[in-house]
Amino acid sequence: MFSYYQNVLEPVMNGPVAGLVEFLRVRGVLKRVVACPTCSVDMVCKPYIRNKDGMAFRCYNHDCSGYSKYHSIRAESFLNEFSAPLSSIIKVCCKWFNNHTQVQIMTEVNLNRKVVMKIIDRLRALCCLDVAENPVKLGGDGIVVQIDESLFRHKQKYHRGRQPGREIWVFGLADVSFTPAKISLHVVDDRKASTLLPIIERVCLPGTIINSDEWRAYMGISDKLRFTHETVNHSESFVNPVTGTHTQNIESTWNTCKYNIKMHKGILGVKLDELLCEFMWKHNTGKRMGLIALFELLRIQ
Repeated sequence: MFSYYQNVLEPVMNGPVAGLVEFLRVRGVLKRVVACPTCSVDMVCKPYIRNKDGMAFRCYNHDCSGYSKYHSIRAESFLNEFSAPLSSIIKVCCKWFNNHTQVQIMTEVNLNRKVVMKIIDRLRALCCLDVAENPVKLGGDGIVVQIDESLFRHKQKYHRGRQPGREIWVFGLADVSFTPAKISLHVVDDRKASTLLPIIERVCLPGTIINSDEWRAYMGISDKLRFTHETVNHSESFVNPVTGTHTQNIESTWNTCKYNIKMHKGILGVKLDELLCEFMWKHNTGKRMGLIALFELLRIQ
């Protein structure tokens, strides 16, 4: 990912804006053609020194009341929501993708906190949308999916003093046939079988082998869901000495996830499920596709 950024993206972002615009058009982040909002005839992209991008779309239809008016090349794109230079916005996106903190991004890109937060908020919203539209399916014939629950303490907006954050349970599933494991994380109201089993049934494909600890809510996995269920007694060992069953992949995921969320300690009011969506998207999609995934996320739909 760093090599692609250093060898391809960095020279484009630090060069003439026309090169960056073409780079973004090729990847569908900016439109190559935009229709005039007045007459619907395709406009022409021309140099335009009066705006921040140095170019704009212009209507050349003499019969149009909007003839000769200029329109932003950012029209209908993710980038249209921000006034910062194109290169600065893309730099923020790349650094967010690589898990830089807000403070690091503000310093490295030289943008104020409000602008950086706005860009990251929109990126997170796109992650949530992508996760919702493309629900994760895990497992399959003979494939192991590890499951576990973990307690999160999430800071709430306007907390005073040193009061602890609200306790929230998150249920996680990890398909160990992928490296790193492909995951699905869910904020849950409780750890009852009536809450957890429907999630397992919805996420896991037929033939999946479920590995878990011996939490009582999991006892219906074999009988009710018809999945093969193998367990480890964590009060005795981390790995079942007979079957080799363990839940170390999903437990490792908790550590990484909580560390990433801890990096957001300065973002008050962000819902935990939104942070989990961001983490899942980066973990499942970003790590496998690299920065290509970022531009797919920004692509105009």
